[in-house]
Amino acid sequence: MRASASAVALPMPVPPPDTRATQPAFASGARTERCVDGSVGRTAHVPPSARPGGPEMPKIVDRELRRAEVVEATWRLMARVGIDRVSIRDIAAEAGCSTGVIGHYFRDKDEILLTALRLVGRRERERIAERTAGRRGLAALEAVVGAVLPVGDEQTLEMAVWVSFWGRAFGDPVLADEQRRYYAEWLALLRRHLDDARRSGDLAAGLRPADEARRLAAVIDGLAIQAVFGPEDLGPGRLLALACAHLDALRPRP
Repeated sequence: MRASASAVALPMPVPPPDTRATQPAFASGARTERCVDGSVGRTAHVPPSARPGGPEMPKIVDRELRRAEVVEATWRLMARVGIDRVSIRDIAAEAGCSTGVIGHYFRDKDEILLTALRLVGRRERERIAERTAGRRGLAALEAVVGAVLPVGDEQTLEMAVWVSFWGRAFGDPVLADEQRRYYAEWLALLRRHLDDARRSGDLAAGLRPADEARRLAAVIDGLAIQAVFGPEDLGPGRLLALACAHLDALRPRP
């Protein structure tokens, strides 16, 4: 039945506003930021602990610093019990953390050991670079000797760790390659300073820098091993004196 013209038309119901379209982005913990291109974007949900005025912000951990702490704990264990008796559980206890934390920074024990070996080499290179700055020839080599021989707690620990890897490297191709690479760089560094000594007239005639680099490496290794296993017989002063006496023997005679 048609409605008459005089009938009053009822207003159509108005749907409630869609608050989702007008809700502030920060209402759910998200926030808006202006991007580098000038547009406005919405970031991911920000937990209350990370919002201004909320609970304390989570501590930011320096990944490389944490890895170094784990490696240094491994060094101390290796010096005390030997490389083969070091376990992940022992490393965690020494470092003051859980085994889960160790797993966050390293895949397995092999990676820890390889990193430990490489850190010894890196610390040694940094020390050599610092102490040889501004020196050339045999004077630089005297600084090198002081930087690598076990004449202090830190260098003694590093040398003990380095020696620990020698036996293990025979059955581990990765560690063996690392040792070969290290010795190639080590001999190249010694030869470079000996070449400088020859050019400056500090090296006796007839001596070949390549041969003398190997002789010096052997002297340093031999003294270091003796000092690590018998520190009471080779104090720092005597250790350095013996090494420097070898360098003095390389000088030209009047």
